[in-house]
Amino acid sequence: RLPPTSATMRGIYLSYEASGGARRKLVARLEDHVILPRLTDSDVLVQVRACALSWVDPKTFPLLHPGGGADQLPVGFEVSGTVAKVGAAVQRFAIGDSVAGCLPLDTKCPGCAEYCILPEYCLVHKPQRFCHVDCAATLSALAQAHSVSKFLNGVQPGTVALVFSGASVDNHVTIQMLLSMEVKVIACVSSSEEAMSLNQIQSPLLRMVDLSSTKSVVDVCLQETGGLGVGVVLDNGGECVWGLRVG
Repeated sequence: RLPPTSATMRGIYLSYEASGGARRKLVARLEDHVILPRLTDSDVLVQVRACALSWVDPKTFPLLHPGGGADQLPVGFEVSGTVAKVGAAVQRFAIGDSVAGCLPLDTKCPGCAEYCILPEYCLVHKPQRFCHVDCAATLSALAQAHSVSKFLNGVQPGTVALVFSGASVDNHVTIQMLLSMEVKVIACVSSSEEAMSLNQIQSPLLRMVDLSSTKSVVDVCLQETGGLGVGVVLDNGGECVWGLRVG
C-alpha cells in the first residue's frame, strides 16, 4: 500500500561508530522511521522489490554533502521495483510499471528501503523476461557497458580488444557487448573458475589468457594480431584506452 508523502518507512543506513581511540568504523543500521522525501514534479516513487548492495567509497559522501549530513550514509543505489506514484511532469512512466534505475549518489534516501524516489531520467522500464533481482544486480555493469559502447562507437568489426579481469561482473557484461559488435576479444582470467565463467558466453573469444600460467600478455597479443597489437584495452576498473599497441 502506498504511504502518504509524510509517512515514515524502513531503510538501511551506514553510520560511524567509535572503535577505540580516534578510529571509527561503519556499521549498518535498520532505521524504522525514515521520512519519505517529498515528490517533485519530475520524480517517481518506486516500491522497491530488489536492491543491489554495491560498494561506494565513504569518502565520497562528505564531498557530496559539504555542509554536513554525511553522518548517515544511504545503503543501495541500484534498485528495481514498481512505480507507486509519479510527479505531475512525468511522461514516460505510469503507476504499476515495472522499472529499474540508479539513485543519484547525493541522495539522502537509501535504495535498500521499502520505497525510494528517483528522478524520471534515472529510470528505465524493466524487461518482462528479467526478474527484479537480476535487474538490480546487473544495473551497474550494464551502465558501464553502455558507457564503453559510447566510447567505442567508431570501432569497426574485427578490431581486437584486450580485456583484463574478464570474469568480473562489469567486464563480463562488457565482453558480451563487444562480441555483439563483432569486436575480437582477448580476455584475461586468473583461475580456472574464472575461465569456466567466460566459457559460458555463447560467442567465442579470440583468446583467453590465464594470467596464472602465462608469462607475457604482450606475446599473446602480438601472436593473435600478427604483430599489429590491439586497438582497445579495458583495464580492471573498466577504463578504456584507445589505440594501444601492446608490444
